[in-house]
Amino acid sequence: MSSALTLDEQLQLEALSAEAARRVTCRFQTWFPSVGPFSRDKYPKHLDFFAAGHTKERLFMAANRVGKSEAGAYEVTCHLTGLYPSWWQGRRFDGPVEVWAVGTNSQTTRDIVQSKLLGSVHEPGAGMIPSHLIERTITARGLAGALEGAQVRHTTGGTSLLGLKSYEQGRQSFEGTAKHVIWCDEEPPADCYTEMLYRTVTTKGIVMVTFTPLQGMSEVVKGFLEPETPESAEFKTFVQAGWKDVPHLDEAEQRALIATTPPYQIAARRQRDTVLDTGLHALGRNSPRLRREVDLIPGGEQRLRGPRGAQDRQLEAESHELTRVGRAEGVEEGGHLRIRQGRMMGRGRAEVILRSMPA
Repeated sequence: MSSALTLDEQLQLEALSAEAARRVTCRFQTWFPSVGPFSRDKYPKHLDFFAAGHTKERLFMAANRVGKSEAGAYEVTCHLTGLYPSWWQGRRFDGPVEVWAVGTNSQTTRDIVQSKLLGSVHEPGAGMIPSHLIERTITARGLAGALEGAQVRHTTGGTSLLGLKSYEQGRQSFEGTAKHVIWCDEEPPADCYTEMLYRTVTTKGIVMVTFTPLQGMSEVVKGFLEPETPESAEFKTFVQAGWKDVPHLDEAEQRALIATTPPYQIAARRQRDTVLDTGLHALGRNSPRLRREVDLIPGGEQRLRGPRGAQDRQLEAESHELTRVGRAEGVEEGGHLRIRQGRMMGRGRAEVILRSMPA
């Protein structure tokens, strides 16, 4: 009896072999290996972020190119598929989940969030989620190649649901439906974030945020770094990572990036510090609006003192010779005074928040 395979059998065997190789080498299987130059022990900040998954709200505030979006995509894939690695110490769900992955606008959601999870427009199926587990994708309207979501096979045999959304859709678009996991890639507006948080109440779900801190001490950032009450601090945690915390960034490329990056952004893009900490700087027309919180000393002539006890001259030096500060336009909650027109040597505008101090 001949053991030779027929042509059809040879083609089937080759197809099976190719599929097996593809599953072994898919992105999800190759990330965070046990050994090698990029072994997971060399990514302690990423592992800290995963391990903190038992906390309701998490922030991974990281420098550019550190792999914060990859960390978000990796964890989302774990929850959607139920394929938790043996070393996983974070949150686990026992069955299929409903997930939102959210980007800034429809284009960045397609080009970043969708690409990380499901593959790019030009290479669908090449994302973090193993392609053989993607049962169906749902096409979005209005933007070529954009997806609204996907159905993903779970290890239990059930189906997890992934929805792709953007902040530009507004707070109301996040109303109504319960979610187990919500991943915000890049910093969300405060109203959208609060609405998303409430979507996880009935599921005892989690919200995780990954971004480079370019918007200063915004309401969302402050909620993590400076929780208003001990009770809120119990449910929030954050992990910071810079270039020094990962092994994959080439030193020559780092120097090139630093040389061409605006000075006020270097700390955020390299060291994961908020732009706020680099000081108040003149803003170009297309630059992000930055905020600086300083103390207002009441009585007599108004003087500005920088945060953390910095002297007037330090504030002036960091602000590149602040020549005029407009009048405060009103008192906000908590006694904060807001100045909206601080002119910086005639180049653009900046916003300063003055905190009233006891006399």
